[in-house]
Amino acid sequence: MSDRSDSQSFGKIAGNVGSYVPLLWGLIFLLGLLLRLSHLGAMSVWSDEAFSYQFASRPLGQMLPLLKMDVHPPLYFLLLHVWLYLGSSAVWLRGLSVVFGMLFLIAGYLIGKRFFGVYVGLLLMFFLAISPSEIHYSQEIRMYSLLAFLAAMMIYAALLYVRSFARGHMALFVVTAVLCLYTHYYSLFLIGGLLLYILIDLPGRGVKTEIALRRVLTCLGLIVILYFPWVETFFTHLWNNVLMGVHSFERGGVTLSRMHEYLFDPLLGLVPWVPIRLQLSFNPFFTLFWYVELLVFLVVLTIVSLLGVKQLWCQASWRRFLICALAVPIVLTLVHVQLHGRLYSRCFIIYLPIVFLLLSLGLVRMRSRVVAAGVLIFLACFFYLSSKIYLSLDIRDVTMPAYNYVAETRRAEDLVVHANPFSFMPFLYYDRAYADREYILNSQRVSLIVRLLAGKKKILVRPAQLEQAPHVWLIVSDWSFDNRDWLQRLESRWLASGWIKEKVRRFPVSGGLKWCDVALYRRASPEKKL
Repeated sequence: MSDRSDSQSFGKIAGNVGSYVPLLWGLIFLLGLLLRLSHLGAMSVWSDEAFSYQFASRPLGQMLPLLKMDVHPPLYFLLLHVWLYLGSSAVWLRGLSVVFGMLFLIAGYLIGKRFFGVYVGLLLMFFLAISPSEIHYSQEIRMYSLLAFLAAMMIYAALLYVRSFARGHMALFVVTAVLCLYTHYYSLFLIGGLLLYILIDLPGRGVKTEIALRRVLTCLGLIVILYFPWVETFFTHLWNNVLMGVHSFERGGVTLSRMHEYLFDPLLGLVPWVPIRLQLSFNPFFTLFWYVELLVFLVVLTIVSLLGVKQLWCQASWRRFLICALAVPIVLTLVHVQLHGRLYSRCFIIYLPIVFLLLSLGLVRMRSRVVAAGVLIFLACFFYLSSKIYLSLDIRDVTMPAYNYVAETRRAEDLVVHANPFSFMPFLYYDRAYADREYILNSQRVSLIVRLLAGKKKILVRPAQLEQAPHVWLIVSDWSFDNRDWLQRLESRWLASGWIKEKVRRFPVSGGLKWCDVALYRRASPEKKL
């Protein structure tokens, strides 16, 4: 029951791109690769990336029990564990995400080309190639690039299956769905939406409702069976992270104060990063300019995307797809948040293929090719320049410049004491040669998983443990605009009297969103003890 009417209908608009397709495809692929390789090792390793390395570097017998105490499924860490056999530098570890990021571009192209023609496929691939959000997670030692690729392939498989009813396409959907669940729990919302789409779309294509229900239940059963080895851990993580468990958010529910995070941040792949320096300057004029610029961009983006929605909405199958693949997961997300579940904007990366598909269709269906070309150039400039600005900012952390400063300045016998895990984990990643002289201060902020990864001997529980150290480096970092003197507080609690502060330096990211204070202390006299 093959149905290629979609691609035939929309493919007429593409014009005759003919022999230029391989060239255009290659140029887009090369552009995406260059953007993802650009400054790959320049940005600091931040705490979550350091966690990924700490987990993946353990033997499997240690890694899996640790992951069961964390909040993520194991697939990415298992792949990273294998990847580590060939290298352990930040550039190499981020290279795994680059690979999945490039596969994500190919998956996006397949979706656009198969169902709407080669022109839409190239546009979709182009927008994914220059998306700041996609570039960001293709350069991070985390699972989100893998998740985006698998989610795109799952969407592709679901769309193929409802059109072909072929068991091979059903198998592809089941496998990608299971791999998504082994990568990130948030994919459960999209899987539920796509299963609903298959259930209600197959009868609309002439398949009996009983048969459609049987096939969907078969898919669900296979997913559960293949996911069974991790089911117990899944429910443990669900309890700990949603139902007010030890890792759940203290805050919960959708409130006005959380609207920025839940509604605005997911647009990071769409809204421009170009004016971010201006916004962070706290100049009222530049802030106003940023909002005006952002408003113009969003108006253009919304109008073009609505044109794409209009084209899909007139066809029953695609109308069902938009409802099930976007509306249903959003509703499930809201329920999840109301139950105090964890939610980060980066989880929305799995919807980028759908959003950029709407944008591409809107451009293709514009009546005036001159206007469409102008809008494409406008959007491409914003996306590209936004990505370039992003690549110039060390937005994740500032531990790399701080580490370089300490490494160049400290003596071999100096102790390095970290005030919280956000500074401890990245420094431990960089400075493996001095790992035996790095410690972390005991506090409530030190989570159980950090204690397990660091080891009991690395946790300082009393000031007396510093008695033998002639020099101590004290390091503290955080994400905030808070200018309180954390070093002074730590001095009074841990160093008391008898210490002289020789050097102190703050390493902020542009605008001061992330800072890291590094201070060197020496004893007032060798004989004096704490």
